Amino acid sequence: MDEKQIERLAAELGRKRAGEIDPEATAQGVLARLRAEPAEEASWQRPVWRRRMPVLQALAAAAIVAAVALGVRQLGGPQAQAAGEVPVQVSLEQLAEAELSAVLDSLESEAPVYELVPAGLDELSEAELSTLLESLEG
Repeated sequence: MDEKQIERLAAELGRKRAGEIDPEATAQGVLARLRAEPAEEASWQRPVWRRRMPVLQALAAAAIVAAVALGVRQLGGPQAQAAGEVPVQVSLEQLAEAELSAVLDSLESEAPVYELVPAGLDELSEAELSTLLESLEG
C-alpha cells in the first residue's frame, strides 16, 4: 500500500463513522453531564490568594517555623540556654587579684608537670640532645 491508498482508506472510514454519529444526541448528553456536575473554576481565574500552590505553602510554613525558632533563640530565655550554662558579662580586667585567683582555681585545668626534663636545651648533654632529636624524628 502506498500513501495515497492509505489516505483514501482513512477518508472512507471517516465518512462511515461520521454517518453513524448522532450530533443531536451527543450534544444532549454533553449538556446533561455539564448540568449534573458542578462547574469548577479555572485556577488562572482565581485570585492569587485562593490558588492552590502546595510548594509555595510548604515553603511559607518552613519560613514561619524558622522565624519562630530564631525569635525564641534570640530572646535568650531560660529555656533557650543549656543546662548549667550561665551567661558571663564581667570583664577580667574588673576583677581583683583574689577574684582572679579564684577564677583560675575554678577552671580545674592543671598544666602537665615535667619533673625529669631540664628547663632548657643548654643544660642537655650531647647524648641527651641526640636522644631527644632521635625521638622527635620518630
